Amino acid sequence: MRTFFILLMVALAVAAGIAMLAQQGPGYVLLAVGEHTYELTFVLAVAIVFFTFVAMQIAYWLIKRVLGAKHGFRGWADYRRKRGRNRTTQGLIAFIEGRWDFASKSLAKAARHSSTPLINYLFAARASSALGDSKAVAKYLKSAEETTDGAEVAIGLTQAELQYNSGQYEQALATLL
Repeated sequence: MRTFFILLMVALAVAAGIAMLAQQGPGYVLLAVGEHTYELTFVLAVAIVFFTFVAMQIAYWLIKRVLGAKHGFRGWADYRRKRGRNRTTQGLIAFIEGRWDFASKSLAKAARHSSTPLINYLFAARASSALGDSKAVAKYLKSAEETTDGAEVAIGLTQAELQYNSGQYEQALATLL
């Protein structure tokens, strides 16, 4: 607001100066381009320059807004991260409440935008295991491996536990070894 007020005062001072010059004599501006010459009064030339400047500023502002300037993208990314956190929270609450289908879907969707996709995928795998969906369990464990380096032990332990809980004792033992 303060910057706007200062710019307004400068613009008024410049306008007053131009008005004083215009009263002393109209003056003229001669513009020669190739074989063509253009004569304008000084006031008209200043007005053209001013309105061209204003039009360029408006065009710059519109392009910045329409194409999504840095701040626009940052806001969008912040929104996606916030939505991911909310989905993760809702998914974990559903997991604790035993709503396995909702938990599995929410946690898997949120994993793409989460700062901790490993947790999302491991809990989605656990929820899918509770539903008896072995294909989804395998898919989420594979996604957990792909998104997080150095988590092989956590993923292996989760896989072995899920195999053990589903009665696949030999496979659980093989996973642990």
